[in-house]
Amino acid sequence: MPIPDERLKIWIDLLKWAVASVGIVIATLIIDSGFKDREIGIKELTLYNDHVDLVTNTENLAQRRLLAQYFAYVTPSEKLRARWKDYYTLVDSEYQDVKHLLEVRKKELDSIFHVDTVFVEVEKVQDLQNEIFKYQQELEPKFKNEDKKPGKKENPETEKRGSND
Repeated sequence: MPIPDERLKIWIDLLKWAVASVGIVIATLIIDSGFKDREIGIKELTLYNDHVDLVTNTENLAQRRLLAQYFAYVTPSEKLRARWKDYYTLVDSEYQDVKHLLEVRKKELDSIFHVDTVFVEVEKVQDLQNEIFKYQQELEPKFKNEDKKPGKKENPETEKRGSND
């Protein structure tokens, strides 16, 4: 039984309206998703902006390494996480180089003291000790609240002596 022309026209109009409505809803969801992704990206970038001084701090390699390691694993955005992993790889390579230099200098210092000579080059020993100290400082992270570490207790004898001086 054929559908009359007027009923067919109504069904076609209803179908057009349904397709258009679904299309508008899908387009709105896609646009909304884009805005949410952009908002998350902006929040991430402002969070990273707070840590720019740590990332650009060339004095303390250990801090940069820890920060890069942290963001390489907790960043929600896949694209940014991949960049943080690349940065971590770079900083970790520098860290391992400094660690190796530290070990080399320690061995040099030990070899000076193990040689059967009466004369020890004091200047060379001091230079090596200074280099070792510098490398150790690079490999140890420094934090703002280092004095407030959990479990760190002040020595009461030191406090008493410091107040009497």
